[in-house]
Amino acid sequence: MQVIESKKNSILIALNLFFVLALVLAYIGSVVSPLQFILPIYFIIGFPIILIVNVLFIAYWIYNRKWYFLISTLALILLYKSVFIIFPVHFKHQTIENAKKQLVIISYNTNSNSKVQKHCLNNPNGVIKYLLDENPDIICIQEYYVKNDSAHLTQLDVNKIFEKYPYKYIKFDYNNYDNMTGLATFSKYPIINTKRIKYESIFNASMYSDIVIQNETIRVFNNHLESNRFSGNDLMLSQQLKNDMNGFSLLNKTQYFSQKLQIAYPVRAKQAEAVSEIIKSTPYKVIVCGDFNDVPLSYAYTKVKGKLNDAFVENGTGFGWTYYSSTYKLRLDYIFYDANFEVLNFEIGKNKSSDHYPIKCVLKMKF
Repeated sequence: MQVIESKKNSILIALNLFFVLALVLAYIGSVVSPLQFILPIYFIIGFPIILIVNVLFIAYWIYNRKWYFLISTLALILLYKSVFIIFPVHFKHQTIENAKKQLVIISYNTNSNSKVQKHCLNNPNGVIKYLLDENPDIICIQEYYVKNDSAHLTQLDVNKIFEKYPYKYIKFDYNNYDNMTGLATFSKYPIINTKRIKYESIFNASMYSDIVIQNETIRVFNNHLESNRFSGNDLMLSQQLKNDMNGFSLLNKTQYFSQKLQIAYPVRAKQAEAVSEIIKSTPYKVIVCGDFNDVPLSYAYTKVKGKLNDAFVENGTGFGWTYYSSTYKLRLDYIFYDANFEVLNFEIGKNKSSDHYPIKCVLKMKF
């Protein structure tokens, strides 16, 4: 009996060490470009599961009164900053009486403006209704999409609907006779300068708008970094695997998805570096919004964030999923800010008019 118990413990210790190594590799992947070392990306994607498994090991060893609980405990203590980025905990939100010192921002991947549905009183476009109801000061939209066909949402429709936002910067990455898609930033405050950030991409883009608020200039970045190019059919493959798990199918589909990730991650790394360089050279106050198509701790996340604050990490609780599907739930959307601001509240809207949830941040302006 003791021999069996000893073998069992040996196997569990080996598994425990593997999941501790997985934590370390995820951390390495947050600071080392996938152009140099691609392996850690898989551990970054799976970090929430890796974190949960390590916590379960701690609980198991404590329950069995084994000192082995120290293996995962020490690893989590040493990597506590990474853990807190993945799963922050906050229960109180701040408020201030002076509304003039508040700045409300929404970042939203709208899934082609809710598939360019016309906005009508009796049949509202869910994305537009949400934005109008929330009434933020600045809106950063990814996958902004309008058509020239009046049966769908047109740019003229948007101009009328968002009359409260007289200032806007819209950069269309794809424009033909029928439809236009890209990034859009809407503001109640004057936009005095705009620019697209140059980097290699076919469909994705980043840009910034210099916005004047209370005689101060704020540079607001709007990003939609390289997609992993998972199609609807790809998501169906994941569901099929979930329903019919077997060794051959798992290996086949894992190789397929791995190939897509190995293409997207290096491209996204270069894009993040380009955005990071602009942020570091910005002479103004900085706010960064967008869909990074990547999870917290990823190289793209770490590179763009730099010394900025992540509004969700500073004010949110939990895993903070912003992308949802039947198979995947991930935090891909972010709002960062510099030391000139303080986060008062952060919300993940539950509007399901897109495959992403909108994120809303209330910032206190310290100037």
